[in-house]
Amino acid sequence: MSTQSFQSQRITDWLSSCDQPREQQQCKPLTEGTSPSILNAHLKRALQDMDIETPRAKRRATGVATPSTSKQRARDNSVPSLRSSTTTSRSSSPTKRQREAEIEFSKPDFDFQNRDDSKDWKEKNGGKVPLMKELLETIYTNDIATRASSKVLSKCETLLKEIQKCRDRNATEEAWSDAVIHPVLRMARKLSCCKECVDIINVKALDVWPIELLPTNAQSRLVGRKRVDYSIGLEMAHRNQIKPILSAVEDHTLNQTDHKMLRDRALCCHLEIKTERSPDDARFQLSTWCAAGFQKQENLWLWRHRDLQQPPIPTLAPIPLWLWKEKTVQLWVAVMDSENARIHLLDEKLFLIDEDDVGSLLKVAAAMAAVMEWGQRCYLPWLKKFIGWDEDDGALDSG
Repeated sequence: MSTQSFQSQRITDWLSSCDQPREQQQCKPLTEGTSPSILNAHLKRALQDMDIETPRAKRRATGVATPSTSKQRARDNSVPSLRSSTTTSRSSSPTKRQREAEIEFSKPDFDFQNRDDSKDWKEKNGGKVPLMKELLETIYTNDIATRASSKVLSKCETLLKEIQKCRDRNATEEAWSDAVIHPVLRMARKLSCCKECVDIINVKALDVWPIELLPTNAQSRLVGRKRVDYSIGLEMAHRNQIKPILSAVEDHTLNQTDHKMLRDRALCCHLEIKTERSPDDARFQLSTWCAAGFQKQENLWLWRHRDLQQPPIPTLAPIPLWLWKEKTVQLWVAVMDSENARIHLLDEKLFLIDEDDVGSLLKVAAAMAAVMEWGQRCYLPWLKKFIGWDEDDGALDSG
C-alpha cells in the first residue's frame, strides 16, 4: 500500500470514530450536509495528529512596491513616516526617565550648562568657536529696538493681550503658535535688515532625514525623531544656481531634512514652543534636532574631503536655540565639539514678558531680529565656505 493511500485510510478511520471523546469534548458526527469549513477543521486536526504539515496558501502583498534602489529600501525598512507629513500632530513624548537616559547615553554626548557655567565655558573655549564672538556681540549690543515704529509698538500691545488670553484659556501649543509666536517672528523679521532673505519655516511635521543623522544611544538605536516648531532658514542662492550643488552633495540636501522646498536652505536657528502643561522635554527636542543638523554638516565636510585618507576635524559654527514657554523666552547656544563628539548647550539669556510692559516683548523681537541678521551676515558666508562652494563658478571644490 502506498504512503498516500495509507494516510487516506488513517484519515477515513479517524473520521469514522469522531464520535469518541477528544480532550473532554464530544466531536459532532459529520453528515452529508456538513459545511466545508467544519469539514476542513476536522481534516486539519487529523493531519496535525499524524504530524503531517498542513499546506498553507502564500500571502499576497497588497500595494507594496519593491524598492528599486538600496537607498529606497533602507528608507522603507526604517522608522515609518520619515517623510514630511501633512498633519501637524505631534508625536507622544517619552517619560522623563526615558528622556534623561536617552540624553545621558546618546552619541554625541549632550552637555547642558547653566548660565554661570556657560559664562566660564565661553571664557575658556569661546575663542575656538567660529562666529561665537559675532553672535554674542549681535545679541547684546544691537540697537534694533530703537528702529521700532509706532506701528510696531502698537503690534506689541496687541500681542501682549493675546498672551494674556492664551494664559487665561490654557491654550494649546498650536494656539500659542498661531496667536503669539509666529506673529512675533514675523515682526522680528521686519525689524531686521534682511527680511527679504529670511524664511520662517514651520517644521512641526518634518522629520530628520536620513535617520542616520539622529543621535544614537548605547545600543545604537535611534532615540527618536524629535521635532521642533520653527526654524529660521536662509536662502543659499537662486534655485537655478543651487541645483548643481544639491545634485553633488550627499542625499541632495544641505540640512537635516529632505523637503524639496527646504533642502537648499541654511537653517541657522530653531525654536520650540511649550506651555505650562506641556511635557518637560523641550531641551531634548531642541538638542536632538540640532544634533542632526551638526551631523549633517560633518557629513558634508567628510564628503568634501572624501579623497583624503585622514580628513581634518571640522570646527562648526554655533546654533542659537529658542525656547518659548508662555511668558518666558530662553535663548540657548549649541556648540558642537566634533573632536570629542559632544554638544555643549549654553544657557545664554532669559527674557521675561510683562503684560504691562511693551518693551519686554520688544526686547524678545529685537533679539530674534539680531539672530536673523547674524545668520545672514555671518553664518551664511561661513556655511558656503565650509562646504567649499565657489560662488564665482557655482561649483564645489574638494578642499
